[in-house]
Amino acid sequence: MADMVSRSSPEQGLRSTDSAARLRAVREIKNNVIGNKYKKLQFLHVLPLLVEVLVTSSDSEFLIQAAAAIGSLVYGVEDGVKTILACDGAVTSLLKALTSSDPRVVVAAARALKLLYKSPQAPREPLLQPAVLEHLVALLQHWQEPSTAVAEAAASLLAHCCASPAEVSSVIIYHVVRSSLSLSCSSCSIILEVPCGFYV
Repeated sequence: MADMVSRSSPEQGLRSTDSAARLRAVREIKNNVIGNKYKKLQFLHVLPLLVEVLVTSSDSEFLIQAAAAIGSLVYGVEDGVKTILACDGAVTSLLKALTSSDPRVVVAAARALKLLYKSPQAPREPLLQPAVLEHLVALLQHWQEPSTAVAEAAASLLAHCCASPAEVSSVIIYHVVRSSLSLSCSSCSIILEVPCGFYV
């Protein structure tokens, strides 16, 4: 019976004061929406509650599951992007998660941000903050790890910083633009191509 309630009203689980029930709700939503656009549309209304989890929780499992669910709900669904951008603290909380001491949280947040910033609606201003730029540059070194998700996401986000000459200047100040910068792994090579014609 509890499982049926969770499925019909996932927000009930997200609002639960029981942390285990709340985590189950976040995980269930994530598992339902990944790869299923129809389910994504059904679950868009819980995005503000997922953001609340992201903003208020310090538990790694909550952050990982919430970031994964948010990333899926915004990927390929512009209404999802609009909803997430209307939620206070959504983007800043994902950026904050990139500084987590738990590498699993960093990977989940990086993937969610990469998916969010595939949308033209995603704002570049949060990425242009000095501390954020410095951290994104630092994350590029993660190409040496078994999973390149973090470095790929950082590269993708940095590319979004350079859509105008003024933004290019901001990136130059933080030593992002060089003659060329490639991130290589056993199966791929990533070269950042900036919309304004610069390569970093």
